Order: sequence, then structure tokens, then C-alpha cells
Amino acid sequence: MKLFIDANIYLDFYEIQEVSTLLKPLIEVSDHVLVTNQIVDEVFRNKLEKSNNKFVEYLHKINTALPLPDMLTANAVAEIDDGVMKNLEELSSALKSIKIRLENIYCKTLEQIAKNEDKVSVELMKIFSTALIYSEQQINAANKRKMFGNPPGKYKNPVGDEISWQQVLDYAKENNCPIWVVSKDGDFMLKAFNKSSIGNAFLIKEIREKGIPDFKFYSNLSTALQEFKKTIKRDLVLPPNAELLAATEAQERVQMHQNVSNCVHAHKMEVIRKNGVFDIWQCSICGVQYMAYSDDCCS
Repeated sequence: MKLFIDANIYLDFYEIQEVSTLLKPLIEVSDHVLVTNQIVDEVFRNKLEKSNNKFVEYLHKINTALPLPDMLTANAVAEIDDGVMKNLEELSSALKSIKIRLENIYCKTLEQIAKNEDKVSVELMKIFSTALIYSEQQINAANKRKMFGNPPGKYKNPVGDEISWQQVLDYAKENNCPIWVVSKDGDFMLKAFNKSSIGNAFLIKEIREKGIPDFKFYSNLSTALQEFKKTIKRDLVLPPNAELLAATEAQERVQMHQNVSNCVHAHKMEVIRKNGVFDIWQCSICGVQYMAYSDDCCS
């Protein structure tokens, strides 16, 4: 059995703090991970931007100005205690100093990521160093898949997922090996309402036509590792259940927020129904709907 992990899962280690606890057990099962050169290249292309976006998001949360509301300064200046004003100025100065120091730390971290010297990159290289190199025949098969619009892959993107999938199929065929696919990409699977992941019908058809053992599909790494511990490696050390759940929810939160914020037509999304923890969002122009956590924002 091999785990085929999509690039978007690896990139979570650079973007989602809660997922960091999964890095150690992933490396522990690295002998069971199947990785392609295309996946490695995709991670390298995007990891710096993902990390930088996270840093920028965090820095924006640090308010260094702390201005008083206009109504307060206009109507109640006489009531403002001098000590309050002094404390506000001291706090603003301290926050500004902290922000500058954090910016320097983040810049150094980004330089390490760019050089593949950060902790995550160093650990992932234990997996990436075994990446499969694609053949000319696999490139031709991937281009043919792209031409006919067959999954995985998106029509507007260059050939990428198509090559990796062709390599996965060939490896599974040659070794009579079942593959566990871990991806957040809808080209690989559908996430059902009960949170189970159902493989794309076209991909399952291919797998069975080639006589390959049935694949399994997972939309998050936590669930895949838990199943791995249950069925393959019982001595695998995993984080506590609360941390596994937090990692899963954090991945889902990011994915749903991206869906909400990126309507394919770049239209305006609006909440149309509140549903407890989740809200239902709909594009006011094209009508597409998404579900997201109620504290997600949308623009």
C-alpha cells in the first residue's frame, strides 16, 4: 500500500498551524508515501507564497495606530484621562516595535523556506528525495488526458495533475499496489455530506479497467493517518484526538473559505441562510452556493 498525497496537502504545513502536529507521523510512514516529481515541483512553486500570505495575514491583525473613535475625541475630550492617553501611546509604540521585530523574523524565515532550509522543508525532503521521475510515455498519456478533458486536472491549468496521476496508475499496475489518495482537490474525489470521500467515477473506472486493487480516497491527512494506524502500522504515534480534530477542521475551514471567497465568476457572495455553525453562501449574480463556517468573512 502507498499513500499518494497531493501538493495542496503538503502546502498546508506552510499555511495552517494546526497541521504541524501531523508532520512527525507523516515522516514516520515515509516509506509508504508515493510522491512524484510534479508534486515536488508544485510544492516548491507555491510554498513561499503560501507562507508569505500567512505572515501578512497575521501582521495585519496587529494594530499599531490605536486611534480613538472620532465621536469620542469630538465630544468627550475633556473627559479623557491623561493616563489613558499615555497608556494608549505606550501600547501603540510597543506594538509598533513588536511588529517591526516580527517582520524581520518573518523575512528570515521566508529566506530559509526559499533555500529549503526551514524545518518543514528539511523534513519533507525525506519524502521528496524519493520522487518518481516521469517518462516520455507518461507525458504523452497526460497530454492525451488533458486534450479529452479527463480528470484529474483543470482545463485552464498546465499539465500537472495529469502527469502525476498517470505515474500513480503505472506504479499501482506494475506493483499490484492499492493507493490511498489524500487530496482536497475535487478532481480526485467528492466529499459527501457525512464527510466521507468518494473517488471520482472516471478515476475509479480507470482503476478497475487496469485491474488495480481499489484505491481509497481521503480529503484530509488526519483521517488517512488514523486509518493507517488502525490497519497498517498499529505502533504509529499520532497526536491526541483533539489535535487531530483541530487539524482536520482547520484544513476544512481554509478550503471552504477559499470556495466562498473565490466564486468562479468573481461575483459577490452573500449569506442566504444561517445554519448553526455553518452558513450557506450564494453568489448574488450566478447563483452558485457554498457552505462555510459562520465566522468566515467574504468579499
